[in-house]
Amino acid sequence: MESPSYKNLIKAEDAQKKAGKQLLSSKWYPGFHVTPLTGWMNDPNGLIFFKGEYHLFYQYYPFAPVWGPMHWGHAKSRDLVHWETLPVALAPGDSFDRDGCFSGCAVDDNGVLTLIYTGHIVLSNDSPDAIREVQCMATSTDGIHFQKEGIVLENPPMPQVTHFRDPRVWKENNHWFMVVGYRTDDEKHQGIGHVALYKSGNLKDWVFVKTLLGDNSQFPPGKRAFMWECPDFFSLGNRSVLMFSPQGLKASGYKNRNLFQNGYILGKWQAPQFTPETAFHELDYGHDFYAAQRFETKDGRQILIAWFDMWENQKPSQRDGWAGCMTLPRKLDLIDDKIVMTPVKEMEVLRQSEKIESVVTLSDAEHPFTMDSPLQEIELIFDLEKSNAYQAGLALRCNDKGQETLLYIDRSQNRIILDRNRSGQNVKGIRSCPLPNTSKVRLHIFLDRSSIEIFVGDDQTQGLYSISSRIFPDKDSLKGRLFAIEGYAVFDSFKRWALQDANLATFSNDAC
Repeated sequence: MESPSYKNLIKAEDAQKKAGKQLLSSKWYPGFHVTPLTGWMNDPNGLIFFKGEYHLFYQYYPFAPVWGPMHWGHAKSRDLVHWETLPVALAPGDSFDRDGCFSGCAVDDNGVLTLIYTGHIVLSNDSPDAIREVQCMATSTDGIHFQKEGIVLENPPMPQVTHFRDPRVWKENNHWFMVVGYRTDDEKHQGIGHVALYKSGNLKDWVFVKTLLGDNSQFPPGKRAFMWECPDFFSLGNRSVLMFSPQGLKASGYKNRNLFQNGYILGKWQAPQFTPETAFHELDYGHDFYAAQRFETKDGRQILIAWFDMWENQKPSQRDGWAGCMTLPRKLDLIDDKIVMTPVKEMEVLRQSEKIESVVTLSDAEHPFTMDSPLQEIELIFDLEKSNAYQAGLALRCNDKGQETLLYIDRSQNRIILDRNRSGQNVKGIRSCPLPNTSKVRLHIFLDRSSIEIFVGDDQTQGLYSISSRIFPDKDSLKGRLFAIEGYAVFDSFKRWALQDANLATFSNDAC
């Protein structure tokens, strides 16, 4: 007899197949970001290099562009740029994942692609805490079709824990380790986020080792998180990294401006002990960045991809039948106790026409330009020592109706500002990152139809900060300008490339 989840899987795949090329008519459908063929996408899951290809799974609801009972969508790539959408990998419906196949990871178990994920069961609709979450397994030998193996970890660290999700597994010294996010509650039923550590010899029988780390229960809500989601644990340089997404932190100055955050703590690892050595640092300074997951490439690079969106905001693309996408893959490096992120070098294959302007000097003036495509890569070098403008930078995706996305250096705040208050439909707000203490600032920018990603560097290092935000401008918003306000600005170099539409190439090849 066919299981309920198998029937749901067939329905999900039918919904995905019926979508396809119709999305190309959406004026906001990305050209080089992983995006669902239809419906809703959130957390990246199961990032892995397996049998010569990169696999990316993701939280997916294929029946409508809203959050629903979570499936696992699936895409693969040979180059981290061109992604082929594969059949839906997992659908909910079994007793252990009746109401959702929540986030998790993938490992290569002696040639078997193994998914470890959270099975989500709703016990009552009267309370968001009336749930049961268990860790489950599914396996595949062909990397496309998966067989569910059921529950492999049923018991949270304490019997009263209900929020217990997002397993991340790795192998070390012939043992498997797993970190899982969970929540405890204080006497007022206010949450405290933690990460649990488990150990196994075979991926199926897990033993609780300890709480790897948790938030400070003495802090009031808002200064502590009520849940730590999507944990990851890995080595980078000479440090160990605990990466996670805390929920419930209140904004403080320039910090924690989004509804939920995503960041990391550095420390030392001597199994099973993690000793933190830094405070929590956010990974990205933009509006839309959550649930990042990291994996290792065939040449040993550590690559990160995050959900390029945020909870509880308006998503104009929903009217076109889809919502959510992934960030560009980013290479991770550790410099001076800070994770540095840069776009993977493979992105250069998309470069087409190149436009280069050497030294541009402006004094209370503007330098207009036109983009021949909404898909753009821009490299701009700003000479701080030779400039004294109060504000200087770029206006992008502009039109004659007042739409513009502003990116500029503000000397009074000593910050780099992204202003999307006029960036199109249903988006507002300003985000910023520190201005590097340097003679020259390098801005590396990727513009897609509905997003901007900015990588900020100094005269020594690229990717010191990143700002990632969704924008939804009109199709005709293809103008731009350099500008300087209250003083003069020197731009040493201004390079632009129109980029190939990688998703269109995938559709054209009938890969979807």
